Amino acid sequence: MGARPRAKRQGARHASAQGPTLRLRLATLDDARFLHRLRNDPVTRASSFHTEPIPYREHVAWLAKRLADPEKRVRLYVAMDGNGALLGQVRFDKDPKDPTRAEISIAVLPRFRDKGLGSRLLCLAVRRCPFDRILARIRIGNERSVRAFSGAGFARSGGIRKTPSPHLVLLCRRKTR
Repeated sequence: MGARPRAKRQGARHASAQGPTLRLRLATLDDARFLHRLRNDPVTRASSFHTEPIPYREHVAWLAKRLADPEKRVRLYVAMDGNGALLGQVRFDKDPKDPTRAEISIAVLPRFRDKGLGSRLLCLAVRRCPFDRILARIRIGNERSVRAFSGAGFARSGGIRKTPSPHLVLLCRRKTR
């Protein structure tokens, strides 16, 4: 009896991983409210290194500065399904000391979590990424993100880092063009 429900769960997980068509587009200031809501989601805040809610004005100022940066040190994408419904965001922060490396972060709206979208969005984002090495810093205990990044081809790099809070580093090395 126990094997049958497990097989059903695996099938449902596989079917949801195939899911809707996903697209990424560069974020604009028009996305400020959506991105703010996503950034202040309680699960997102708990998974972040800085867990305090972000005031809207502060968020808009941050977003405007990042979008206007002529050096494009931050690449921020909004994730959508094939109908244009917003699902989440993916962000690359260029390493100031190494122009071939960036740090990636992802957030998915609560209703789309645990459906395999995280790994799919990460795979899509990595294909669009202009950097050769992409690292993810994931707080200890955030198994959902570890699964998503591992499913997208990221591998653990080193042990547990202690600052700013205990976390793992996962790394993806893209093939050079």
